[in-house]
Amino acid sequence: MLKKVTVTFDDKTKLRAHIIGEDPNTDLAVIQLDKKPEVNLQTISFGDSDQISVGDWAIAIGSPFGLTRTVTTGIISAVGRGQLGMLDVEDFIQTDAAINPGNSGGPLLNAKGEMIGINTAIFSQNGGFIGIGFAIPSKTAQSVFNEILIHGRVIRGWIGMTTQNLDSDLARYFKRPTSDGALVSEIRNHGPADTASIRVGDVILRYDTRPISSADQLKAIVSSTHAGREIPVEISRDGKIQTLQVTIKEQPQPKSSSHAHPTQLAGQAANGQSPRFPTFGLAVEDIPPEFSELFGIAPHSGALVAGIKAGSPASEAGLGIGDIILNANKTKIHDAKDFFDFSKKCKNQRSNGFLCAKGPS
Repeated sequence: MLKKVTVTFDDKTKLRAHIIGEDPNTDLAVIQLDKKPEVNLQTISFGDSDQISVGDWAIAIGSPFGLTRTVTTGIISAVGRGQLGMLDVEDFIQTDAAINPGNSGGPLLNAKGEMIGINTAIFSQNGGFIGIGFAIPSKTAQSVFNEILIHGRVIRGWIGMTTQNLDSDLARYFKRPTSDGALVSEIRNHGPADTASIRVGDVILRYDTRPISSADQLKAIVSSTHAGREIPVEISRDGKIQTLQVTIKEQPQPKSSSHAHPTQLAGQAANGQSPRFPTFGLAVEDIPPEFSELFGIAPHSGALVAGIKAGSPASEAGLGIGDIILNANKTKIHDAKDFFDFSKKCKNQRSNGFLCAKGPS
């Protein structure tokens, strides 16, 4: 990422600026002008993104397709939207206010003109707006801003494990009466979870007395925990409830400066191989070296999902492109060949489920 940027104002004045800090996990950065502009600038007021409700008015401002000062209106369609596979930290505001290429970085306002979000992405099948846009909540933006000003970077809590959501089949298999909780699918060696004796196959039910309903919720709570805190974590193991004490550490920084996203890497064959198409409606491939480096994943530690057939068992189970299959029916998966061999054995029988990595906590 370039450390020098140019800021263009409404009167066409251009000033150089520099980047104070950036946060790839939320796709946000803090910049500062190199010199004070000649005109007095008014700052926008922050609204409380925690207080917005579905149906509230939403106003998006930006420069779609280079058309500056474009204003569109709509409503808040949903809050707390995650599992989109766009960013490592996802807690989006969804809106039907028209957002197109060029709107990214512009404000999403409430009816009072307060900024409640920063426009960041759209869901589209043709590249144009179809009524589904996403914004980063103002609360997240303010937190990132303050962390960068104080520390020069964003410091997040880290527990050293990967979790996934439960469905009815997995809940039954792991002896849970409901699908609430977060299923542990990977443990980082010598990480906080490993030290606390959390195991693959445990279901996280509570974190610091807070009930856990999903993997995304757990990830967000862990990220906001200060390093050094000892947290009681309630788990279900083989249907039995117990509480373990976990000392949270600071989340390790990415080893690579590349910001390529898993969905950009998915479909690119590793080492010249073509993706394999076993049963379950999945196309998998070996984990590319750049993927391993970016996310701190050991080589030969799983099979990368590169494609999913619509309506297939994999699609219905909720797997997504960019996921990494770590275990299948208690069989350790090291690479695409392992999963291909496993799928052939299961061709005529029902699988008890996959343990699948969707991003470390």
